[in-house]
Amino acid sequence: MTEILYLSGIGDQSRISELLSHTQKPKSISYATALSFLLLAGIAHSEVSQADLAAMYKVAGIKKQGGNFVDACDEIFQPESQVVDLNGDGNPEVFLLIGGSCYGSAGTELSLFIKNKRGQWKRNLGFPAGGYRLLSTSNKGYPDIEIDGPGVCFPVWRWNGTVYAIHKRCDR
Repeated sequence: MTEILYLSGIGDQSRISELLSHTQKPKSISYATALSFLLLAGIAHSEVSQADLAAMYKVAGIKKQGGNFVDACDEIFQPESQVVDLNGDGNPEVFLLIGGSCYGSAGTELSLFIKNKRGQWKRNLGFPAGGYRLLSTSNKGYPDIEIDGPGVCFPVWRWNGTVYAIHKRCDR
């Protein structure tokens, strides 16, 4: 099995046990199901402060105008943050998704924020993507991440000890 979680859409929390109990075939679960699973595992959104989120938004180019969030194309949208613990150390990492027509056929910009050894949030990824999958393969305690997008080949990013870097490219 190479695929652990596929994050997208809305799902049914009752499928968690079924999906996680079968290891013979790759399984996908929705964002809502994955979030429910992560919350059950003790990773709560409240572990990331509003100040931390605001700093991440700034790095990602998100502005606030008249009480609304505005992307790089000056379109109003609602940023989506997904708090996870990728390496099992009890500290949160944050996927930030910015949706809108500004991001081409992928429809979303995907960033991943990870704290460095000095406790500073550092941006990883930061490009258009249709979604992502956390794979069962890993390096240095962090899972590999497959990036969804248009087409049939999806690149894989791997943790190198400092940042996520491209591991498997797709020929174009």
